[in-house]
Amino acid sequence: MVRWAGWVHLSSDTLQGRSQNGIDGILALGWTISSRLRAGVGWAQWSTKWESGRQNWVTRYDILAYYYPFVDHSFFVEGAVGSVDYAVVHVSGERADSTFISGNVWGQLLR
Repeated sequence: MVRWAGWVHLSSDTLQGRSQNGIDGILALGWTISSRLRAGVGWAQWSTKWESGRQNWVTRYDILAYYYPFVDHSFFVEGAVGSVDYAVVHVSGERADSTFISGNVWGQLLR
């Protein structure tokens, strides 16, 4: 699945929650282990619109699991664990030539 438009909501002690529009791409590959369990890996990249100047980049890597408790229904439970890298960079032309801030977080998801 590839999606070309998206938004991100950033929040910290100094940022106090702010949403931004941008461009994102998602790639996920998976395997069906049994009729009730699927697993996979995923990658997602988000950035503010590509242009010269200051940009925000967010990159996510996930290990995914989907559990289907009822084989004949589409209801499922999704679980993931992954890493998110973020950076604020200066872009000139085709490349980023300096990084203002960057970092990494780990997390989990169950829904």
